[in-house]
Amino acid sequence: MFQETVLPNFYPKKLTPLPSGSGLVAADYECREAASGLEVLSVLESENTFDLLLYDPMMPLPNFHGIGLLERTTKQYPDIPVVIVTAVHDVSIALATMRNGAFYYLTKPFEREQLLNAVARALKNRRLKLEHQAYVSNLEAQVATLSEQLCVRESQPQVLQQPIDSKV
Repeated sequence: MFQETVLPNFYPKKLTPLPSGSGLVAADYECREAASGLEVLSVLESENTFDLLLYDPMMPLPNFHGIGLLERTTKQYPDIPVVIVTAVHDVSIALATMRNGAFYYLTKPFEREQLLNAVARALKNRRLKLEHQAYVSNLEAQVATLSEQLCVRESQPQVLQQPIDSKV
């Protein structure tokens, strides 16, 4: 199993960065924490090796509040799924996060397996999208190559070869 990188941003670092027993590291996910919304953006921009972002839009983060970080990350990094993990059980907040690009909305308290399933589904969806993009790019390249070959053939004079009829 290859190791996918998760950027959890549950809380500022002075608080518990990951709920104990979340199991992401134990499940072979490489995790990196961020203390603020600006740090998340800085890490994403400088390293650009993350496969997923865990984020609680209701936690007070310096420089961002509400769903501002979600809006920014989904616009700048559309290939990185965002899993929202929050204690807010408000349907309007859940809908707002989903409209702004969140892949999954998980409410606290949650079971370890719920988090791992949400992360696995988001990462599988990401892999499938990336495979699809690669497949489409490959097909487009093949079509361009074949089109070019066809244009070259059409521009060359054609010699028609007729079968020799022995009865003539």
